[in-house]
Amino acid sequence: MDAVNRLISQHMGNKTESQTTLLSQLDSGFQSISGKGIQILYDRDHWVATACIANEVLYADSLNGGISEYVKRQMRQLYASHITTSGNLKVIIIPCHRQPNMSDCGVFAAAFAFQWALGAKALPALYDVEAMRAHLARCLENKALAEFPTLQVRKRGRQKKEVVVNI
Repeated sequence: MDAVNRLISQHMGNKTESQTTLLSQLDSGFQSISGKGIQILYDRDHWVATACIANEVLYADSLNGGISEYVKRQMRQLYASHITTSGNLKVIIIPCHRQPNMSDCGVFAAAFAFQWALGAKALPALYDVEAMRAHLARCLENKALAEFPTLQVRKRGRQKKEVVVNI
């Protein structure tokens, strides 16, 4: 995932090196991101995508679970400049494709993060799961982002959800 985070950071033209996910294991943790940023985070056996785009903090989880305390701590560190004076961090949970198994979370997190880095705020309803791993491998080999392959579906009423992450 560090290679994915690094590729996204380079695509976005960040002058500083992307932060390794290993920082989540330290008490000092991540350095705060002051502007636009995208970071895949580790959530104890699971990967999730987060971003700060247009002054909104976004979160996408292919298991569609709640935000764990472990990820909340990481998001507070990364997006500290967005914590309100009352000590809260507003996070928008973005509807996303639910992974069909327990082993594809990293590929899905990469797909979500790539989508955001390429300028989209909404995520596709369905990805072509069988093509995702090979697509990610090609992107890493070519050192370039490209949208993940999707399947065509009719639009449903998927709504984004705002939550407040308390400090």
